[in-house]
Amino acid sequence: MTQDSTVAVRQPLVREMIHALNTEADINGSVNSGEFVMDIMEKILAAGSIEDVFAAQDAGMLSGKDFINRPFFLREADIVIRPSSMGNVEAGGFSHYAIMRVTEYGTNEELTVNCGGFTFMTTLFKLRDLGYFDEEKGCPKIGRAFILTSTSTEGDRAYITLRPFKVPEPANGGKKK
Repeated sequence: MTQDSTVAVRQPLVREMIHALNTEADINGSVNSGEFVMDIMEKILAAGSIEDVFAAQDAGMLSGKDFINRPFFLREADIVIRPSSMGNVEAGGFSHYAIMRVTEYGTNEELTVNCGGFTFMTTLFKLRDLGYFDEEKGCPKIGRAFILTSTSTEGDRAYITLRPFKVPEPANGGKKK
């Protein structure tokens, strides 16, 4: 399957999803994802020392593989869909990935994470389709709480999955003393 070709996909729901992702990625172009990347570039350019340059670069975009088991909050407005590189697709990867600005649980630090893969993207697509991120359906302003998990399979491939994260209740039930 190539990025723009859905002809080889026989499953109608999968074909519809890939078409919708292609359309969204085309609409996004480099403008929306550019905002995330431009923020990283701005921090690098604002660095005052060589050490700060590398620190800003390293604090840039994280791979989902490096964000396993770290709970975070995600809002739909902070998701950008991008087409995967042809090399990734030709190697058997999925045709799209997500760039997400997340708020890490526990630190409240805003981070940019990219993640893709067949199952991850399908789950993210369907959650958005069902309105899971809509405030009218109970989504908090900070976003939904998630955690990325990794499942290894034969051939050393790892599948990243998106799972809901249950935010623990405060010890006193959230009541002020």
